[in-house]
Amino acid sequence: MNSPDKMAAFHAERLEGLGGSDIGAILGLSKYRTPVDVWAEKTGRVPPQESNLQMRFGTFAEEFVAQEYSAATGLKVQRFNPMLRHPTAPLIGHVDRLVVPEGQKVASHNVPTAYLAQVATYRILTGCRYADLAVLFGNHDLRIYHLWRDVELEQMIIAKASEWWQRHIVADVAPEPVCDADAKPLYPKSVAAKTIEANEELLHKLAVMREARAQ
Repeated sequence: MNSPDKMAAFHAERLEGLGGSDIGAILGLSKYRTPVDVWAEKTGRVPPQESNLQMRFGTFAEEFVAQEYSAATGLKVQRFNPMLRHPTAPLIGHVDRLVVPEGQKVASHNVPTAYLAQVATYRILTGCRYADLAVLFGNHDLRIYHLWRDVELEQMIIAKASEWWQRHIVADVAPEPVCDADAKPLYPKSVAAKTIEANEELLHKLAVMREARAQ
């Protein structure tokens, strides 16, 4: 179990740059976090995301998935704990495991775009030519996705991360909200029970928002 001091140090490190899961969020690819969530956390407006049951299970299952990956591929893996940092861009990250020797792979595709961006970020930080994403479905189906390096995608991530960090973290300009929950960190002093009468301009904006959500 991690000590409070270690957890505090880990959360402090996360404020120093954009991690792999942050990239998917700022690109609008994540189902779980928005650009506003990342901005609010990195600028200290909200505390770091607290551990929940799903996150704790994911951490617990890492070792089992790693062992199953080794059994399926014949490859040895090792932990790598240090924080990785890009020399110029505000990119940071921790990889779960590194493969020791190169060997037979299980190739596949159809990986969600948010995970593609996350894995590409780790390839940027490690310089690895490929990465394997091992996923356990329903506690009975282990799938291994072999993801080769995509230089164009990596260059886009570096450029977007650098621009986003300068604009929203260094200059402290909030990203545009994309959902109702984004209103809380953007307008912390708002009163939920307060109502206003909608005029034509507001009704038009609401219609535009509904259309954007539908798309």
